[in-house]
Amino acid sequence: MEQKVDLEVEAANGSAEEAARSDREVKRIVSTQKLIGDEEVEINKNGVTWKLTGLFVSRPVCSVSTCSCVLILLIVLVVATGLINITQGSSYDWDISSSTESEQLDAFDDAVDQVDDLEGDTSSGARREISDYSKLTFNYQADDRTEIFTPERLQTICEIESLVINDERFIEFCRIRPDFVGDPTGNLDACEIPSTCLPQIFYNFSSASDYDCSTLLSEASVQATAQGLYDAVNASETGLAQFGFLLDDGTLDRGFAIRTQSTWHFGAPLEGYNSALDDQSEQFREYMEFLAAKDGSVGGVEEQLFELFDVSTNEDGLFPYYPSPYRTTIDEDGISILWNSPPMRENEFQRLVTSDLFFSIFSILFVLIWMRIHVGNTFVTAVSMLQIVASIPVTVLIYRGIYQIAFFQQLHALTLFIILGIGADDIFVFVDGWKHSAPITEERRGEASEEELHELYHERMYYTYTHTREAVFNTSFTTAFAFIATGASPLMPISTFGYFAATAIILNYAFVMTLTPSTVYVAEKYFNYPFTQCMPFLKSCAPKDKVDSIDRSAYAVARKPEEEKPTFVEKYYIPFMTAEYKGFPVVSTTLVVTLLGLGIYLLVLGLQLQPPEEQEQWFPSDHIIQKAEDSATEDFLAGDDTQYAGIDMTFGISGIDRGDFNIYEPGKNRGDAKFDNGYELADFACQEALRKACEDILTFECNEDGCDPLTTLAIPSSVKCFMPEFITFLEGRGIDRMTVSPEIFYEELMEFRNTDEPDSEPGSTWKNEIGFIDGELKYASFSFTSSLEFLSPMTEKGDVFDVADSFVSRVKRYPECDVCDCSSFMQTSGVWVWWRTEQGLVRGFYQGLAICFPVAFVVLLLSTGNVLLAFYAIVSVLFIVFGVLGFVYLLGWALGVAESVAGIIIVGFSVDYTVHLGHIYMQGNKYDFFERAARFEYASKTMVATVVAGAVTTVGAGVFLFPAQLTFFVKMATLICSTIILSYIYALGFFMGLLYVAGPQYDQGNVSPLLKWIYAKVMRKSE
Repeated sequence: MEQKVDLEVEAANGSAEEAARSDREVKRIVSTQKLIGDEEVEINKNGVTWKLTGLFVSRPVCSVSTCSCVLILLIVLVVATGLINITQGSSYDWDISSSTESEQLDAFDDAVDQVDDLEGDTSSGARREISDYSKLTFNYQADDRTEIFTPERLQTICEIESLVINDERFIEFCRIRPDFVGDPTGNLDACEIPSTCLPQIFYNFSSASDYDCSTLLSEASVQATAQGLYDAVNASETGLAQFGFLLDDGTLDRGFAIRTQSTWHFGAPLEGYNSALDDQSEQFREYMEFLAAKDGSVGGVEEQLFELFDVSTNEDGLFPYYPSPYRTTIDEDGISILWNSPPMRENEFQRLVTSDLFFSIFSILFVLIWMRIHVGNTFVTAVSMLQIVASIPVTVLIYRGIYQIAFFQQLHALTLFIILGIGADDIFVFVDGWKHSAPITEERRGEASEEELHELYHERMYYTYTHTREAVFNTSFTTAFAFIATGASPLMPISTFGYFAATAIILNYAFVMTLTPSTVYVAEKYFNYPFTQCMPFLKSCAPKDKVDSIDRSAYAVARKPEEEKPTFVEKYYIPFMTAEYKGFPVVSTTLVVTLLGLGIYLLVLGLQLQPPEEQEQWFPSDHIIQKAEDSATEDFLAGDDTQYAGIDMTFGISGIDRGDFNIYEPGKNRGDAKFDNGYELADFACQEALRKACEDILTFECNEDGCDPLTTLAIPSSVKCFMPEFITFLEGRGIDRMTVSPEIFYEELMEFRNTDEPDSEPGSTWKNEIGFIDGELKYASFSFTSSLEFLSPMTEKGDVFDVADSFVSRVKRYPECDVCDCSSFMQTSGVWVWWRTEQGLVRGFYQGLAICFPVAFVVLLLSTGNVLLAFYAIVSVLFIVFGVLGFVYLLGWALGVAESVAGIIIVGFSVDYTVHLGHIYMQGNKYDFFERAARFEYASKTMVATVVAGAVTTVGAGVFLFPAQLTFFVKMATLICSTIILSYIYALGFFMGLLYVAGPQYDQGNVSPLLKWIYAKVMRKSE
């Protein structure tokens, strides 16, 4: 049964001006009753909300001081206990541990770590292998584009690189010469000068102690060596693979090289480790300490290079390491010089992350200033900033204490930029709601008793609280869920970032609903600040000298309407949007059609985004390391061996038992290898399968772009397989493989493993390829360097993976595998693990969108109760999200790491403004605004200013990421700012325009009548 509600307003002073107010305005301002549909619902004074708001009004100082002290104590607790400290990263952080490629690689690594030591070995031990992840590569180019190989230039190069061998710690990290016998400790001559080192190629030093650049080489010897390199790469693919990394890609056309590289490889495993795979993260940190530093500071060889070239590190400046010393152009004797090293790169990355996050201080200051301007009260601003900033350490406490997630790194710090915008926006909603409800108290201040005034303030607080609770909950829930959706990402850093950000947003909502109400009330009651509908910096507000310091009686009579100056929204926005020509809404319609066309255009572009076709850049284009990386992949005929992905092919390892592995501590307890008990290498068929596989891989074709310029999967000279040499070993002993007993076979194999060295790698061993564990052969493997560069784009990796996988399938189809159990034959490589990570980034992005959009629609539907409005809103959000992606496409970016991470953030941000406006639009019916024009005007006056303030805050927080040096942060700044700008345009132009032109009015599109209609239909059919 429908009821009509008549609200009669008695003016505070009975003036004619009060009586002349429009009925709509009076009902909007004075009503303390909550209207839902057509039913009148009195304030429930027995409810929790009434009691809670009563606490805020009755004991505001106690509420503010208690909450503030608790927050401060929690901050101190988190900082003092070190919970907020960044965790030490590991090489496994971004691995998808559940992927087959990661499980197989971990199983192989664990098996290698378990193998028995060699018996009676005197030449093997620490640093006998080449470390794949600790090289140092120099890049040289002749400034005048003439021959780089001249005696003078080679002498300069030799002198530059002498600082490596002259470093006092070089002796602890160098690779031990293959022919060295004895204890290498403290013996420089035990160190190998790598054959990939340019001075060694031309000077041909007999030992490390002979490294001397004082003699100028003869022109004839230099040209002879250079010509030998030119002839080698021109003669065969083997020569190209072996020496192509020394010559730029135009060498063969012009007849000489203008650019070259020189690589210093170091030894593995380091002292105290069983193999190069043993605790890779810790070994890598030791290489970092030698070549750079472990904490983002400047040290090691890196520091010597900066000193050599007189490069300022900027470490003691106002902004440490800004700009990075690596952003210096280095030129020596007509040679442009670059260098790159994985440990230096990692250290520089840590350094720049810390440096770039320093700009968060400016974001905080901007939000602080803007909040002070919008709110107009220093006390409210200070407490609000406390609760916003405190949400990070309190989130850390929950994240680590309750969620029990140990992983916390710089990526999580991005939450600060997000929460600054969202937190300020939530506070603006409450403060603006308090301002809009000012007449509840101001109208009767002069005539009301203290008890009555307290009751009026309580009603005002109740009104503001319920309004904010609904509006902020809708946006907070949608944004939080957008981040929770990232929890479904297969990448642990991304998923934990989502959990962390979602928790921070929920906490901020809780703070707004507990601390902000008391804070606002304290400011008005004790700091003599009246939160009226006008902004404090506008001249239309009453001057301060009229404010009574005790009872503020100057505000006892509400301001007369003719004294009020219209706001920007009332003066410009509403007339602009409602402009008509012969009754037709010209402006709104034009805006809707124009933005619809723009949205469709950007949507089409956004859908064309593809994964990167080149390796992602993390440093700016003028960065030494970035230029060296780009040059290594683009400017040379080939890369050196460590630029290409190594692949191991293994029989006998069936999988891994993860056991008590904790995904949030990826560098620990990665599991135990499981072995195939059915694999017996002593069987002749198994020996033949292994032999044939080693033979076939030499010529197995790969015509994909990732293998170019070679045409085989493996670089032929890189194949390391023990079976052919073991067959020769057995033949030399007169043993027939077909008839030998398993016992004798394994004894001979053990003897071969202990005594023989690979022909292709003198000085190395077969220890890891022949997997004896506790005296039993558990696995057999061979390895090779593929023709795929590790830094190849994701699509090329995928194509080459398919080629490698087809080789595995081919081996399993050998006739010998009908007898031998080849089911466990597998390929493993770190490049495949990273390839899955790249795939996971893209998949997680689209998966997050697939989750977020339906949830956003449901939230919009529930918050507005109107399916038509929810549809308009979700279309707006769709255009915002894919508008940003279309903008990304126009910038020439690909769907990389930054874009994938920011994609979900975009959804969270893009929903906020449409939810606020849509919610208020439908709230109009509570004040008898049933027609779309009236609802549009009500929503505009009530919420547009809040939306603008929130947009300014978020853009201001994000804009200070633009000066950052890491491209990731610059991209994040671009994406955040473009999202907010598009959200602003589409919320106020497209969405509001659509509501004015074709928005729901009366019961049109309401869910309740629809549900009642469906219910009636169902019941009728059931009868």
